[in-house]
Amino acid sequence: YEVKFKALRTNLMLRKPLSQKFELAKDELLESLRNCSVYGSNFRWGDARGFEFKAEQKGNEAIIGEEMEIEGLVNLSAKAPKPGRFRLICDGHLVKEAEGNDFIYQTRQPGLYRIEVMKGNKGWIYSNHIRLTGKRE
Repeated sequence: YEVKFKALRTNLMLRKPLSQKFELAKDELLESLRNCSVYGSNFRWGDARGFEFKAEQKGNEAIIGEEMEIEGLVNLSAKAPKPGRFRLICDGHLVKEAEGNDFIYQTRQPGLYRIEVMKGNKGWIYSNHIRLTGKRE
């Protein structure tokens, strides 16, 4: 288990670079954890630094752990530092799969959306969710 535990990483999604001041950095880290603005990765399959997952609509943006009220079409996008197989999950159901470094999906449906990135048949990156709220169409 020692090898496996060394490979598992918890990565934070921050809206700005981490403060250089210890007390501020500590608060920023704890806030990120409280908001579930994190994603897990298996370092054995590659360094996940640089991974992004966000929702955008009409100039508004939500990242992992955040909520967005939607009206109409919303863009969900993800980027990985290396190619992989993206799997978009909404409310526990697979919505779309795609290969590459970038992933884009448009929806009008509310739900809890998260991304998995696979390397072959091995799990590499697992995001927490972005909550899209609004009326179901």
